[in-house]
Amino acid sequence: MKKLTFALALLLLLSVFTGCATKPAGNDEPEEPAAPVTIVVTDNGWDSQKLHNAIAKLVVEHAYDGYVLSESTASSTMNWQSLIAG
Repeated sequence: MKKLTFALALLLLLSVFTGCATKPAGNDEPEEPAAPVTIVVTDNGWDSQKLHNAIAKLVVEHAYDGYVLSESTASSTMNWQSLIAG
């Protein structure tokens, strides 16, 4: 019974890890870099918001390729309306 359980567990693991390749086989063409995506955050002049925006900028620009973070400086109402409008 232990051999059957071991064989089934091994078969399950092999079937799970079969699809874990990083790229499909036979795809040797280099990928074209995508256009950078701009993420806009608001800056109302609050110290805590400036800190959070600076941390977010470090994370986005250094951890993710193709993303740029920019800040929109205005009043709370103007920034809220801009975020709603897109």
